[in-house]
Amino acid sequence: MWIPISIPIGEKQVVAVQGAVWKFVTCAKCQQDFAYRLQLEAIGEDVNVLFLDGEGSQKRAHAHAQRNLAKKFVNVVVPTPCPCCGYYQEDMVRILKEEGTSDRLFGVGMGMTALSFIPLAFSVPHIWIATAAGVSVGVILMVYAEFFAGRSDPNAGDPQQRILLGQKHTLWGEKLENLREQLASDESAGENASAN
Repeated sequence: MWIPISIPIGEKQVVAVQGAVWKFVTCAKCQQDFAYRLQLEAIGEDVNVLFLDGEGSQKRAHAHAQRNLAKKFVNVVVPTPCPCCGYYQEDMVRILKEEGTSDRLFGVGMGMTALSFIPLAFSVPHIWIATAAGVSVGVILMVYAEFFAGRSDPNAGDPQQRILLGQKHTLWGEKLENLREQLASDESAGENASAN
């Protein structure tokens, strides 16, 4: 009898970093500039082969995490309506449609379809009719949920609630200009410090 014995040849270093950045947006509908704060977390990994460079491995994992965080800052969009007109931008609409408000209805349809097979476990004459009806209703609910999610428009209806939401989570106007000035002065101070 042969029993394999695994011998560890290293350890995996995993580092998580968090950061925040301001995402700047120009509304496609009213041309208003606004910004929202994006708080994210990213993970980086490295393998310390033969346990020889624990500190270096930790630093490399941290660098990987920082790179992953920078990529996330560029790619991640949070659906945030314009604070002036309540309009969701096209990339935000796409995200809202993918997330969809129909997830609950789709789940109900899946549950109904799965539960419809339970009566087949009992030996009752013509019970297959109940199963067929349950499966049919479940499938119809799932198809309707997907159809509804693809056709819903997050910008439809009264924009007042979206405007209030946008005003709650964004900076615009004078506050946005103050933020830009502060970020520009912070950036020039950082450049001066690195030059010295």
